[in-house]
Amino acid sequence: MSDPSDIDEQAWRAALTLALVEKGFRNSGLEELHTGVSPATAVGDYSDVKVSTPYGEIAWADVARLDDAEMKALMIEVVDRVFTILRHPEPFLAPMGAQHWNRPRLDPAMMDQVARYEARQRGMPEAEVWKTWPLDEGPRRAPIRSEQRVASRSERPSAETDEAPAPTPLETTLDSLRALANAPIADPAWIAKAREALLAAADGWESAQLRVLDEIEAGAYGQD
Repeated sequence: MSDPSDIDEQAWRAALTLALVEKGFRNSGLEELHTGVSPATAVGDYSDVKVSTPYGEIAWADVARLDDAEMKALMIEVVDRVFTILRHPEPFLAPMGAQHWNRPRLDPAMMDQVARYEARQRGMPEAEVWKTWPLDEGPRRAPIRSEQRVASRSERPSAETDEAPAPTPLETTLDSLRALANAPIADPAWIAKAREALLAAADGWESAQLRVLDEIEAGAYGQD
């Protein structure tokens, strides 16, 4: 049986993790970068999505989501917010939307790094460390970018692709929601898209609520 103090510490670490990610990262300038219209693909793999620029078209798979200046500004802000939470954690431990997130788990790939560190501490030779935990093997998370997720599904062995393909992401706009309302509800694809649209609308509502809270906090305490 686990020691109650260990359980309390694990619960506190989980709460702090959610606070760091939600208050330190999710509610940062990331929300500004997340705001906007996401493109949808008609063919399923985003090869039909192009970004038009004065210098020509760029395939969606080649478009950077953040430029260097945006990434730098985001990292500076996130570092300051995380540092603030670590110095003064108690005001930030109560979750907002994070109460509905998945519980924190140990990242498999990072645990390989932990295993290498502990093996070195035990005196294992460096060559043996890298032979036991090589960089090119081990568990990896699925890609985040939409077109890469589609590509990774198509590259899996046939035994792993028996499941039904995921529905094409739906751009959540007023017109698309009206189209869903008028679509035949017996169509499973449309039902899946309706669910996706509702989830996206819920995320948008949550973002709007967070912006209201930020405005209230800024008015009461000043801009952080």
